Amino acid sequence: GWARINVEGKRGNERVIKYSENLTDDNKHVDQSSITNGGTHKDQYIMEGNPDGEEWEQSFIYHGFRYVEIEGEYDEITVDAVVAFTDMPLTSSFKCDNDVINKIHHACINSIQTNCHDLMTDCPHREQNFWTGDAAASAEAITMSFNAYNMLSEWAEHFKDSQLDDGQVPCIVPPFGLSWSYLFATGPDWDSAIIHLPYYAYKYSGKREIVDTLWENMNRLLKYFESRTESRILNFGLGDWACFSKNEIMHEDMCPIEISDTCFYRIDALMMAEMAQATGRDAAPYLVLADEIKEEF
Repeated sequence: GWARINVEGKRGNERVIKYSENLTDDNKHVDQSSITNGGTHKDQYIMEGNPDGEEWEQSFIYHGFRYVEIEGEYDEITVDAVVAFTDMPLTSSFKCDNDVINKIHHACINSIQTNCHDLMTDCPHREQNFWTGDAAASAEAITMSFNAYNMLSEWAEHFKDSQLDDGQVPCIVPPFGLSWSYLFATGPDWDSAIIHLPYYAYKYSGKREIVDTLWENMNRLLKYFESRTESRILNFGLGDWACFSKNEIMHEDMCPIEISDTCFYRIDALMMAEMAQATGRDAAPYLVLADEIKEEF
């Protein structure tokens, strides 16, 4: 969200509001070192000098933060945090007798909300991009927790517009720039978002329109995967992104790409079979494909 200030002071005095997740070691200032570009998480306001005080909040950007720091001269000031995210009503709840697990669930819910601005982003404080891999990994948590159908339906239209004729999907949807989004982080583990998002949206809402909207596009992705191999084993793309590594060298410990790629390929085929059966389509070709992938694997 962002900060709303009520402030009294002299005309022309500038207020600078800095946002951050962390504080400096002395706890006296915000620490923006974890933000790629700290300048994007700084609001600036020049006072009118109204003797009755003035209220202000920015309207052009949102920030990810736990702390704010106010710089500049003023007589009196109060600060409120404004929480903002796309309107997705919470549709489920969870509670157990283990407080740690309850807190983990609460953090997960907050994480989904704080990353839903228009569409789902990767983080609210740094890139704020609509990464497909992040969305696919989170799809079931999002749809079982929130009524996200409208948001995902809008996203489906962006997937349709962004998919290339050969079936490839960019790693950020909608893509920015020219070709970069089609060159980095492509592969079954990221491209499969075009199947996983409608699958879970339908599964947890019962509304099939999103499946119908993307049906041709999902099939085009499977054809694209088929074109990348002479067998049913896939081996291209980013692979096991940001895996745990005891040596802090990711590629030494990451899962071999052909394993994760081929597993996604089979999961996609099974999801397609389930959606086909549920919507009155022929599931047989997808079940055959899933069996062939399993056998080859």
